[in-house]
Amino acid sequence: MRSQAIRGDGVCGVTLYSRSISPIVRKFRQNTEGIIDLKIRKIVGENIRSFRTNLGWSQEKLGAETGLHHDYIGRLERGSENVGIDNLIKIAEVLKVDPADLLKERFPGTKNE
Repeated sequence: MRSQAIRGDGVCGVTLYSRSISPIVRKFRQNTEGIIDLKIRKIVGENIRSFRTNLGWSQEKLGAETGLHHDYIGRLERGSENVGIDNLIKIAEVLKVDPADLLKERFPGTKNE
């Protein structure tokens, strides 16, 4: 059973959990979603940093080229900030990579090309 919820900003959203899901399953989902979100942010950040450094650019240079603040670029690279799709595309275009390349998990010892 899904129910509508109104967030603090007045926007309606759909809750993902129904009353029929056990509290243990609900807690597991909440915990793993946070881990997955953090992992994706780390992957995106590591890829941005890797492609940026392959070009020999500083965070300031990437920020200037994208129109984004260098502090924001730093937070993205550390995985402490979510990136919006518009900014992801903007960064990918400037780095001359496909936006999907910023989402791919790299393995230790491999280089982004």
